Amino acid sequence: MLSSTIDIDRSAEALEALSPELRQSIHLTYYSGFTVTQVADLLGVTTTVVEERLLEGLRTLDASVATSGTSTPKPRVRTRPARRGPRTR
Repeated sequence: MLSSTIDIDRSAEALEALSPELRQSIHLTYYSGFTVTQVADLLGVTTTVVEERLLEGLRTLDASVATSGTSTPKPRVRTRPARRGPRTR
């Protein structure tokens, strides 16, 4: 039980060490349940920027937690494929 508490503490510390932009994107997507498109709208940036922040943040978290001797599951980035023009039927 104690090891689980330590893992949570290390994960929380690693999350707090991220830049505000990375932390905010991760929080909105994974903790608040917003889609990448919704996060982009909320922050006034493109979906590409949100996706890049998520990838950078998750890589940084993974590296931070891995160096502390633990690993975390990698959350799936929820995105929608870009539309490539008008739909025709």
